This record gives sequence, structure tokens and C-alpha cells, in this order.
Amino acid sequence: MTEYQILFSNSFSQSLNSVIQDWQNMGLSETQIKKFIRLINKTVISLKFYPNRFSDITSLYGFSKLTRRILIGKKYAIFYRVNKNQQIVQIGSLVQQKQVKVNF
Repeated sequence: MTEYQILFSNSFSQSLNSVIQDWQNMGLSETQIKKFIRLINKTVISLKFYPNRFSDITSLYGFSKLTRRILIGKKYAIFYRVNKNQQIVQIGSLVQQKQVKVNF
């Protein structure tokens, strides 16, 4: 079984930090925040061996490149792309599902 490399975009790091800061400002506990981060990590790590496991949303959002979406709970999603030739999974922004604009 081929193992893909996971690459996190700058927009992912920035969006995750922003969401964490918002949760801290709302008074969520560190335990709740860590639980969410563990869920993200576990899901992203699974892409090393199953890069195409989540839905293709390319046409849904009008992307020019094949893009997939991981749903995290009811409010958040992570967009990602798979480069089969280089065996890389590029992780894009963490967004609230009601957001439309997505940067990679």
C-alpha cells in the first residue's frame, strides 16, 4: 500500500489558529479544543493511506482542480487535494461550512 505525504498549507495553519482563538474567546475549555484537534489529526493522518476517501466537491465549489472535503462535526470542513504523481495530499483551509471562499 502506498503511503502519501501530508502537506499542510499556510492557509490551514492560519485558519486553525483563528478557529482556536475564537473558541478560547467563547470560553471553550482546553479539553474541548484538544478533542477537536485530535479529531482533525486522526482524520488527516488517515489520508496517508486512503487519500480519496472523502467526497469530490470540485464542481460544487467551481474549483479548476480536483478537490475533496472532510467534514469535521456539523460546522467545519477541510478542503484538500491529492497529487497522485508525487503521492502528496495538500491540506487546505479549515472553514466553517457556511463559508464560500476557500484558499489553498
